[in-house]
Amino acid sequence: MPTFRARFIALALVPFGAAAADGALDPAFANGNGFFLPNYAYLGASVGDHSARGIVIGDDQRITVVGDFQRDAALANRDCGLLRTLPNAELYDGSFLPPFGYGDVAFDRGGSNTDLCFDVALREDQGLIVVGSATVDAEDRREGLVFQTLADGSFDTAFFGDGSFETAFDGPPELIASDVELRHVLRDDTGVVVSGSALVPVLGGGQLSLGVAMRFEADGTLDETFGDDGPVAFLGGDVGGVLDIRGMARAADGGLWFAGERSGSGAGDGGRVFRLRPDRTLDPELGGHHGLYVPQCAFVTSIDIDPAGRVLLGCDPGDAISLAGVLRLVRGSGGWLPDASFGSAGFAPIRVRPEDVPGIGPRLSSAAAIAVQPDGRIIIVGTYVTERFNRNPSDAVVARLKDDGALDESFGIGGIAQFGFDDGIDLSRDVANAVALDAEARPVFVGASYSSASQSRSYAVARLQQLPDLLFHDSFESP
Repeated sequence: MPTFRARFIALALVPFGAAAADGALDPAFANGNGFFLPNYAYLGASVGDHSARGIVIGDDQRITVVGDFQRDAALANRDCGLLRTLPNAELYDGSFLPPFGYGDVAFDRGGSNTDLCFDVALREDQGLIVVGSATVDAEDRREGLVFQTLADGSFDTAFFGDGSFETAFDGPPELIASDVELRHVLRDDTGVVVSGSALVPVLGGGQLSLGVAMRFEADGTLDETFGDDGPVAFLGGDVGGVLDIRGMARAADGGLWFAGERSGSGAGDGGRVFRLRPDRTLDPELGGHHGLYVPQCAFVTSIDIDPAGRVLLGCDPGDAISLAGVLRLVRGSGGWLPDASFGSAGFAPIRVRPEDVPGIGPRLSSAAAIAVQPDGRIIIVGTYVTERFNRNPSDAVVARLKDDGALDESFGIGGIAQFGFDDGIDLSRDVANAVALDAEARPVFVGASYSSASQSRSYAVARLQQLPDLLFHDSFESP
């Protein structure tokens, strides 16, 4: 069974302070540890290199995590790993993939048989909607995957006949021969929206890099009223240019937002934001298929929408003087522009330690995921590159920003909580990939932790404390 590895290293796991506070590991989680490090080593001695990539928390507070792991020692054959815990992660939920509460999913369609699972959404019946990709041929061309499960984790054959939609076999036609990776999923009232990126063959040679979004009804039927005529294409520029869709979010008005970055096309490379209006048509105000160019961000890594409808982007300016952080866009008379009331000219850099240096020194590598708490404060998770080569080359980091973009000093130490889930032996690498908020607005983040003892990475799952704060004003309420 997946090992709950939780060796507690006090100095590494309390965010540079011992007092109980927002941002400290929650002692009510994972049997007093605040985190656990499950893996699938029970499948065989060669299993390793785990990475948890997606998390969802149900109304009943059960936690579901998806990711993938290396199945063999030949550095091929990755499979997806799913698990569900009871509230507070004291035990696995034995009603999911019974009797253990965890299991693996393999498609093995060809090539290196590398199956990846990136994101997960929860159905009303507690079943799952999971997105990812799988290799399909000797060239390791990838197909996009969407699969749905029942509450017990078994495939729901009511979805597309066998529980899964695969772009290489199930269409739509323009994606059958394409290289597709689906990374994001959102459930709506009657179906599901997925998004990702595709390399589409072009007549005469070459490939066109596109962002794609599709909507399915509950039975797997492709919604041809979504966007133009089914799949929505977000353009990445000329042949040879690359567009990666890095995030998807739903606004309060029902509109859908997509964030990506374009590279390799020259002029216009950098961040791009796209919007589907509530009627599911592309918003011409944001450039339609071409999106809104965001020159402040050379790299965009995540997106969320706050209750006021402002757009939050995980942003790396990509220059030698700027740290990664968050850019906030707000709609004004001139369209969608950086919010001058946030950070500096709309951008809030995240400095984890005083010695951080953009590009070459210790720094936050990216804002991997963003979540807005009900009071308006902004949670960011990512990976801190320490540049320490003899111990903990990277740590998981959680930051919290106030509504004006300043670090919230009531969280962690100066707004930063930094974690190294090592086992007391040097060379530990820890990363944070995704975050969800539970019913009490506590951040629960997932990622990976490398152990030099086992020479392998495990999933990492941690919950941070959120203490009552009666003095903090909800920024979305009137004074």
